[in-house]
Amino acid sequence: MNVPVPSPCNQDCHYDAALELCQGCFRTLDEVAGWMDMTEQERRDVMERVTRRRRA
Repeated sequence: MNVPVPSPCNQDCHYDAALELCQGCFRTLDEVAGWMDMTEQERRDVMERVTRRRRA
């Protein structure tokens, strides 16, 4: 079963220009802007990157 990947957006949007990431969800602007058009696999890939960024 293919479970839909929920958006990591938590409505705490603070863009860090130095890191080029939203400090609320740890996505890049391109990832935020493209989320609705991504496939479920692309969303899973983004979520893997988000997890790594949060740990860093």
